[in-house]
Amino acid sequence: MSLRGLRARQISDLFPILGTPHDARSCACPACKAERRGKSDRRYAFGLRRDGRGGKCHRCGFSADLVRFAQQVLLDRVVAAGDRAGFSEFCRAAERAGIMAARGEFAGKPPNPQPPNWNPTELLEAQERPPQTEVQLIWDACGPVSGDKNVAEWARSRGFDPHLATKLDIFRTLPVWSRELDFPWIRSWMWATRRAVFPVWSENGELCSLRFRAICKVQGPKSVPPNGKTDLRAHRPAGAILTDSSRNVLGQPYSVGSAVLANQTGRLLLQGITPASWQRKVVISEGEPDFATIVQLAESGVAVFGIWSGAWSSEIARRIPDNTMVCIRVHHDLQGDRYANIIHHSLSQRCAILRSRRRT
Repeated sequence: MSLRGLRARQISDLFPILGTPHDARSCACPACKAERRGKSDRRYAFGLRRDGRGGKCHRCGFSADLVRFAQQVLLDRVVAAGDRAGFSEFCRAAERAGIMAARGEFAGKPPNPQPPNWNPTELLEAQERPPQTEVQLIWDACGPVSGDKNVAEWARSRGFDPHLATKLDIFRTLPVWSRELDFPWIRSWMWATRRAVFPVWSENGELCSLRFRAICKVQGPKSVPPNGKTDLRAHRPAGAILTDSSRNVLGQPYSVGSAVLANQTGRLLLQGITPASWQRKVVISEGEPDFATIVQLAESGVAVFGIWSGAWSSEIARRIPDNTMVCIRVHHDLQGDRYANIIHHSLSQRCAILRSRRRT
């Protein structure tokens, strides 16, 4: 019988020779091995279509026609159990039932063992941020704001004092030679427009990433994180295949979560150090320009943090000591309200929370 003729048969024709629990319209799933659809639904997990030529498991989602259904059964018997005798017996029974020829698609040598699945989620988590050595190299090479005419003009247009920004080390200037670097997360177009570089600090107060802010009108986002993608294909074991979850995470941009902008006092708090000059005050702003403005205007001993979508986390919140006065100065829009709610939920039990008023 040809492959087309085999697909024209009904899956229920296989039920008598499978030896698995079944009824006229369903059977146990050959993929996930579930027998029932659920606690309240006692029908068999794998249900047939109306034409009987295909079906789907209502537990794991496995769908198949007769050919794929038979392949799954044979694969389990040969690979999982190593049962070559069972494979031959199945083929002979199928031949007697008139379902497949003795030398058809499944009669002959057993299929090759299924290659192992590979899910690099753990490896991706270890590489979810740019290489720290490269980040440190770029940050150390960045120049002072007051030494770059274009960046200094942008700073003045936003109300920053370039010399004070340099003294407080709020942000720096991306060097010209950075466009020659072969780092996958820094591109030449950053040098042309996004020249203001802000350091990003992890929940432990360590330099973990950078943010590049445009100094002129640009298309797209004004501020961008490292845009490189983690390529884990070089780490894939020989012969391994990607699982569905692996396809979703492979090549994703570097993470920007659980990391913030911070002034010197804020970095000390993240490191678990309480400065003697700290006034038990924290200001949380949204975006790079607001962060830079508040840092220059804030009194000595006030911790200032800058956030964006996904930046604030429970790990960072735990670094804020109890009985701290926290002022939330985010935008009064839907996104800003969401940020404020996240921060309030993480600190309201231990700290006094204030929200800046909407400008009228």
